[in-house]
Amino acid sequence: MARFSKPKPRIVYTQKCCITKHHNQRKLMFRIANERLETLVNTRVEVSLVLTEEINGRSWRSFHKLNLVHESVPNFSLPWTVMHVIDKNSKLCNKTRQDLKKASAIIFVLVQGIDTVFERQILSRHTYLVSDIIEDHQFADMFGINDQGQRTVDFKMFNDLEHVWAKPQDSGEVMV
Repeated sequence: MARFSKPKPRIVYTQKCCITKHHNQRKLMFRIANERLETLVNTRVEVSLVLTEEINGRSWRSFHKLNLVHESVPNFSLPWTVMHVIDKNSKLCNKTRQDLKKASAIIFVLVQGIDTVFERQILSRHTYLVSDIIEDHQFADMFGINDQGQRTVDFKMFNDLEHVWAKPQDSGEVMV
């Protein structure tokens, strides 16, 4: 009997996610990358904020979809910075770190794509805890240009964060 291989989703996620001001909007951001040599196509990302909420005296887990700047890419071959705008419609709006800890908040990430070699769907998931959220930092630029004028990606910088100085009105307990 023949054995068939199944594609393994070798998606890597940054160790931390960050909240920072980007293009004049407060955003939650993290990076993902495809470790496989083969490209994934029709790749989609879904991000949910999972909270424990008290309803009628009972604790319930609730799932809240976080809208993304870009939920999909047709060709996933380069690192992707996934971003959620924290605005008045975001479930993260006006939440403090303490609010999120009290609600046992988890940021749940689901990545789906089609492996071009096996022509099968792959799924990958990851979670970020409140302790994984770094405020007033942004990801370091990992893209460059070499001596021949070609674009390069420095994967050693995948997890690197840079501090962003917050204005006095931007700092404090509130995450937005």
